[in-house]
Amino acid sequence: MTTTNPLTSAESHKLLETLQKLSWQREVDCLLLGGWVALAPICGVLNWRPHIWITGGAGSGKSWVNREILQKFTKDISISVQGNTSEAGLREFIGNDAINVLFDEAEGENEHAQIQIQKVLQLMRSASSSDGGVIAKGTGSGAKTYQIKSCFAFCSIVPQAIHNSDLRRITILELRKGKLNNENFIELEKYFRQYATEEFVKRFQSRIINLIPNILKTIEIFTNAITEKLANRAMGDQLGALLGGCWHLSNDNIATIDDVMNLINDIDFSEEQGLNAVTDEMKCLQHILSIQIRVDTDHTGQHTRTIGELLEIQDACVFGESAVVNSKTAEKVLKRNGIKLENDFIYINPDSSILQQYLKNTSWTKNYGQILSRIKDAEKVKRTYYSIGIFAKAVKIPFKPILEQ
Repeated sequence: MTTTNPLTSAESHKLLETLQKLSWQREVDCLLLGGWVALAPICGVLNWRPHIWITGGAGSGKSWVNREILQKFTKDISISVQGNTSEAGLREFIGNDAINVLFDEAEGENEHAQIQIQKVLQLMRSASSSDGGVIAKGTGSGAKTYQIKSCFAFCSIVPQAIHNSDLRRITILELRKGKLNNENFIELEKYFRQYATEEFVKRFQSRIINLIPNILKTIEIFTNAITEKLANRAMGDQLGALLGGCWHLSNDNIATIDDVMNLINDIDFSEEQGLNAVTDEMKCLQHILSIQIRVDTDHTGQHTRTIGELLEIQDACVFGESAVVNSKTAEKVLKRNGIKLENDFIYINPDSSILQQYLKNTSWTKNYGQILSRIKDAEKVKRTYYSIGIFAKAVKIPFKPILEQ
């Protein structure tokens, strides 16, 4: 959708001014959202397609942003769907077209919804890179291929992206209450409606399309600078694309390296830098250690403890009838669940049906043993003793480093 009268940089800057007045958890979030909106009309030509997840509680403005910013500014170049939409349905609708995806109410409130969202996230991952490959699906008449070139924007109260492979591709933008009271919001919305007409959106998209060569060069400069600053190419790709797009909300010319450094040096990237602090294998172990299981004792009845707490009880050698749960009981319960602590190592049975049940609806259900074996100094053990009659494989993990974290 283009016109012969694209927006000027001064006119386009009005959108960024509006986003800056909303109540964001981080100041940079409004820039990143503005960048996504700027890139949406040209998602098909991007080398890296960034995705965003807008989150916030009731009354934070999340629904307004979805309706007035995302839907209005990507009209006719996106598909807007609700949380019960399937990956297969999206894939069939998109086909090989460069269509953005607005996914509202992505809450994952039950098991079925969580599975659906994880499948959509798989589709999203394939869309990120320009060389992300082709998806092939079998049909009655032969294979059908798809190459997804969409930028995704999710909205929900609680983000459902938890794995590093998704968090490298999705930037979470959080709205909060407090900064913008009701009176100021009414003024903001009044100002927004004065300029954000259907004609304005058409001219906005025309501006972006006309600036494609400059935008792509600006993104490259931002990407290289952020990659060097964070020593992380994945974050360079993601943030470089978003900030490069945002630059052209207010500027026609390609950003210089000085322009880029002046901007990124004032941004707190600690949240992005922390993404790689916890690996997927440690997230898997932390999930297992946080599992709550029932503990029956002879003297104090029934209790609930996490696996991590039981390991600490056993390690501390807590004995005696006065202990709510003592070391001996903790050891028995752990072994019954496919876990044991011995000589400062945790042994975890990778084939435990009980642990598989606890890990149901996670991506680790069937392969948690393989994932855990990637932990530093972990090793696979072919056969170990858990309890009477139960010998099984194990992943052997040093216990002391976990206590010290």
